[in-house]
Amino acid sequence: MMTQKGGRGREMMHHAIFVLVLGVTVTGGVPTTFATNAITTTDVGAGDDFPTTPDAQPVLCKQKEIATSIDGDAVALFWTVLDFGNVLATGRGHVDFQEDNDTQVGDVDVAGVLLGVAAVDYDIEGGVANPITGNLILHSQVTHNDITYTPDWELVVIVDSTA
Repeated sequence: MMTQKGGRGREMMHHAIFVLVLGVTVTGGVPTTFATNAITTTDVGAGDDFPTTPDAQPVLCKQKEIATSIDGDAVALFWTVLDFGNVLATGRGHVDFQEDNDTQVGDVDVAGVLLGVAAVDYDIEGGVANPITGNLILHSQVTHNDITYTPDWELVVIVDSTA
């Protein structure tokens, strides 16, 4: 259970939770329910539990839905960037790729901020495992944990038209 400052008028939504453990930020996208001034996270099934003793307080971040149309099975290379627009930014992000019915197809953490930009690339044709294979991706849930700077999200996808 997490407590928020004042009622926000939202009942059910999806959030990412950033937790610092042994100097590494662990990210997880979870359904959350708001009631008065309390936020309850819902177990989403398989996966590791968050630690009972993190290094710092967890950061709960609302996810922004972005229309996305990708056939993950045809992806040869994709690159995703969070550009915070300021070299002092230290945030990181998380992208949850979903089908039309909100079922997760895959997700990626966007970390390693350098000069205000966090980026990650996947060269599937080069042998990297594809984290977004499966059904068609029709929208993405994007979030970040920087409380000072709001990033622009960029996604570049190169597909194999013969796949």
